[in-house]
Amino acid sequence: MKIMFKKVAETAKTPVLSKSKTPAFLLFAHLEEDRVLFPGDIKIIRTGVIFSMEEREMPDLAALVMPSDEMVKEKGIYLANGVAVIAGDFKGEVAVAVINSSKVMRTISDGDQIAKLVVTRIQVPGISSENITQENSKIQS
Repeated sequence: MKIMFKKVAETAKTPVLSKSKTPAFLLFAHLEEDRVLFPGDIKIIRTGVIFSMEEREMPDLAALVMPSDEMVKEKGIYLANGVAVIAGDFKGEVAVAVINSSKVMRTISDGDQIAKLVVTRIQVPGISSENITQENSKIQS
C-alpha cells in the first residue's frame, strides 16, 4: 500500500511521518492569514494537500484524521468531530474542522501542526437480515 500527497499550493507543507511511536502523518495548516478562534469557535482549516491511497478501490481502507497532540496540549484545540474518517476513494484537499475548547482566544497560523492522519484497514462486517429477538439481543452485564 502507498499513500501519495500532492500540494495544491506551493507554500503548503507536505505531511511528514511522525517521529513518535504513533504511525501517523502530521498535517499542517495552510493559511493566507492567521485564524483567530474565540472560545467555542469552530473553523475549517485547509492543509493545501490532496492525497490518494494506492488501494482506494478497497472498501476496507480508510484514513483517520485525529487531533494534533500539540494543539490539544498547548492550545486546547480539538477536532470538532472528534475523529474524521476519510473513505479510501476520497479525492480532494484535506481540511479539518477544529474547535477551541479553551476559555481564551487562540490563533492558528500557517504551518501549525493541526492534525495527524493514520491510514488503516477496517473490518467490514457482513449484514444479516435475520430478525433479532428480545431473547438474543440482551446485553450481558
